[in-house]
This record gives sequence, structure tokens and C-alpha cells, in this order.
Amino acid sequence: MFVQVVSSVFDLMEAYAEKWRAVTTAEEVPLFGFRHGVGLEPVQVNVDRMASIFRQGVRDLHEVWQHALAPDNLAEIALLAERAAPLRVPDSLWVRVVYDFAVAYHRRALPREQLLQSLVPLYLGRTASFVHETASTSAGEVDEIIRGLTDEFVRQKDYLRQRWG
Repeated sequence: MFVQVVSSVFDLMEAYAEKWRAVTTAEEVPLFGFRHGVGLEPVQVNVDRMASIFRQGVRDLHEVWQHALAPDNLAEIALLAERAAPLRVPDSLWVRVVYDFAVAYHRRALPREQLLQSLVPLYLGRTASFVHETASTSAGEVDEIIRGLTDEFVRQKDYLRQRWG
């Protein structure tokens, strides 16, 4: 499912490149009706397994990732894999990884299915990082963390524009 969703997003990026390239800010979507808090059921995830898959990906997919990731980003990913737990993937790096993969998809740097499958260990590493970061936070604090990530995507949009060509 992950590959299907990311493939759809990257396909839409290609189809609407002229539209998104011109956008310079993010805007909150209007809410209709009443704002209410949502109670979330705790979800059990195996964070250690996610981090392990990330580290295995760093060992096994280096050659593949060389076709997608900028050298500095690949080096930073390799350094993260060497650090002790908990795994922490900074927002700034995650944004560059997503943008690098979007560009590699656009340029057909590898067969698209292979490229997107290779993104899965990076996604699991980022997810493990997010779980660690938000383990003892409230729903409101999680919203702020997610908002910070969206702001980072906006801040680094020039990186995407330059690499997209």
C-alpha cells in the first residue's frame, strides 16, 4: 500500500508540476462544522523492528540509494544507522529524502517499483523516529510536531525545485 500511495503522489507531482512549483506557502484547509478532539486508541508498533529494517536497508540498499539520494543525504542516513538507539531522523533530512526520491522517480533513475520499494526502510526508520519523539506527548503536541514537519517541507521547497529541473 505504501508503494501505491507514494507512486500516486509522485505521479500527481509530475502531472501538476507547473501548479506546485508556483506554490510558496502552505495554507490551513478550512474546517466546516465544529472542531473536536479525537480520542485515539493506542497502537502497538514494534519500533525496534522498524529501526532494524532501516539499518538493514542502509547495509543492503546503498547502491540503489546512490541513484536516488544526494550524496550528503546518503552519508547522513549512513551515520544515523551507526548511532545507538533510539533512532532519530530529523525533519530536515526526511524532507530531503522525500524530495530526492520524488526527483529520482521523475527522472526514472531506476525502475519505479524498485525505487519505491527501496524507500520503505527509510520510511520505517522515519516512523520509528516519530514514535520515539511522540511517545509521551499529547494529541495537541503531536499536531504541533506534524505542523513543524509540514513547515519544513515548505522551507525546503527550493531544494525540490532546483533538483526537479
